[in-house]
Amino acid sequence: MNIRQRYLDGSKISQLDLFPWFWTKYLKVWVFNLLLALFFMTIEGSMMGLLSYSVKLLFDDVFMTGTTGDVLIVGGLIFLIFSSRALSGFMQRFLISKVGQAVLKKIQHDLVTHSLSLSNDFFQNNAPGVLIERVRGDSQKIIEMLSLVLMTIGRDGVALVD
Repeated sequence: MNIRQRYLDGSKISQLDLFPWFWTKYLKVWVFNLLLALFFMTIEGSMMGLLSYSVKLLFDDVFMTGTTGDVLIVGGLIFLIFSSRALSGFMQRFLISKVGQAVLKKIQHDLVTHSLSLSNDFFQNNAPGVLIERVRGDSQKIIEMLSLVLMTIGRDGVALVD
């Protein structure tokens, strides 16, 4: 029995039941983009560990020995770290935003399609502006939460491990 049938039958639906439903109905087609975004999140998160290593090089090889020959190498390494962190951050945000907008479009389409199938009494009791705001606002909150969770798990999880 699917989620909708269980809801219509009055059965209790837990939040754990909703994620597999949401995955199969909305996110599964975007798995490649999500994995690619996770790859860029991994790069962005791992750059912090590499930055600490380059600062260690700066102190050990340049400041402690007193030689200035390695300053350009360490400076170039730090520039490369921040450049790749910025590029990977842009790419993962772009991919997450792309997926989020596509999922948002599908959710809103499904909600409007369902709303149009309701009886006239429903529309007599509910103002159109309230219905439009519920469709737009609620679906937008879902996408914001999803983006936040994905970015937190991906980027900050890797930075924590480093």
